[in-house]
Amino acid sequence: VVLDGVFNHCGRGFLQFSDLLENGPSSAWVDWFLVDDWPLNAYDGRKPGYQAWWGNAALPKFNTDNPQVAQYLISVGEYWARKGIDGWRLDVPNEITTEGFWEEFRSRVRAINPDLYLVGEIWEDATDWITKGDRFDGTMNYVFGGRTIAFTAGDRVDPEAAAGLPFPVSPPLDAVEYGDAIESLLALYPRYCHLANLNLLGSHDTARVLTVAGDDVESVVLSTLLNFTFPGAPSIYYGDEIGMSGGNDPGSRGAFPWKRTDLWNDRLLEVHRDLISLRKEHRVLRHGTYRRLPAENGSSLYAFAVEDDEELLLIAVNVSDLGASATVAGEELDAEVKTLWGSGGLKSTNGNLHIALRPRSGVVW
Repeated sequence: VVLDGVFNHCGRGFLQFSDLLENGPSSAWVDWFLVDDWPLNAYDGRKPGYQAWWGNAALPKFNTDNPQVAQYLISVGEYWARKGIDGWRLDVPNEITTEGFWEEFRSRVRAINPDLYLVGEIWEDATDWITKGDRFDGTMNYVFGGRTIAFTAGDRVDPEAAAGLPFPVSPPLDAVEYGDAIESLLALYPRYCHLANLNLLGSHDTARVLTVAGDDVESVVLSTLLNFTFPGAPSIYYGDEIGMSGGNDPGSRGAFPWKRTDLWNDRLLEVHRDLISLRKEHRVLRHGTYRRLPAENGSSLYAFAVEDDEELLLIAVNVSDLGASATVAGEELDAEVKTLWGSGGLKSTNGNLHIALRPRSGVVW
């Protein structure tokens, strides 16, 4: 159980802010918020007179430079840590600029539970947030999700859905470009950070992955395969596993159709179940080392290995509408090969691997 910690702002119904609206400058809580002008306009559509998240009057911003506010918010983190939660997902943490706030938050909640997981909502490069060991353990890895959709969906990406995303899913990437993007991402953070990152293809803040992919189910299948075989924690936004669709917020926040199983996409559900089982059964997918395989020939086939001291998995994905083959130089099979998921051809000759895949398919050996 990982709670969503929104500590940058509150709602208009928050007691301290309600008192501020009622009593104005004489409120005991006036320094809890960032007032620009009086009177405050919380409901009438005019400028609110106080700083709010993205100017939304319904979400007043806290003054975290006020020690009382900072201590109150950190005490909320401690309260739920004592209740036994497993972690915090921390909302727009880069908008809290009070020096030392997140460092103190981490030290205080981790004093209660040394294993408490802290993941920050950082949409791009999170180096300053996760590599020093003083703020968060991992980031919401939108960078991975964007590059992966650009590869698997390619020119199927819906431009309207993509336009609302703050991370790029276009232009389309071929296998070489995708491999380069993944290597750049892997080089961005130390290994321990990647293992703690939350990898996702979409969230409440984005259009649904199926909608972004132009309603192409196979794009979601291949993206999900890449997500479940990448270092870190794969995250499924509720409903993506049955093919829910929807545009940008609030279109992506529809209710789960529990009783309308006729609306469920059985293929996507089966794929998610199979890949979850695969990840649980093979420790290497949770703790192994990711290694790109330099596949020569067609630019639609991407291959990589995940390995540890006990096991090596080879994963290949072909995003083309045509069958594809590739040769991996310098790799040779010296043990029995078993197909764990999907289907494809794999053989070894003269110290090289030869891979062949059907159109729009993936395989795990």
